[in-house]
Amino acid sequence: MEYLIFLGSILITYPIVTFLLIKILSKKITKKNKLSTQIAIDASSIFFIISVYYLILEVFNKDILFYLLLFILIIGLIVVLLQWKIREEIKFINVVKSVLRMNFIIFFIMHIILLGYGLFEYVNSYINS
Repeated sequence: MEYLIFLGSILITYPIVTFLLIKILSKKITKKNKLSTQIAIDASSIFFIISVYYLILEVFNKDILFYLLLFILIIGLIVVLLQWKIREEIKFINVVKSVLRMNFIIFFIMHIILLGYGLFEYVNSYINS
């Protein structure tokens, strides 16, 4: 059980590594680069979301879980409205994939920004003390 907790914490702490591991594994299974990238994006987006949540909690000492969930729901609502407007029908699997991929892009960028900001703050506090 301790190994699963350790593995989960590593995957959440380093979601870029999670993305790469999933991409490598899916590439070996599917033998298709584009499909393995899509699988890795879909699967690792949840790790980026959780990682951004914990980074904000650590760097700013603010619990924003409600706002994060609300943001994800708004993205889902926008995707549903766009799909209905363009195709006049809503396919649930396409909505889920679109939301996951949008979240991946947004939270990947947020993850990089928060890592940079957190590192800057750490170095700045180390120099000033």
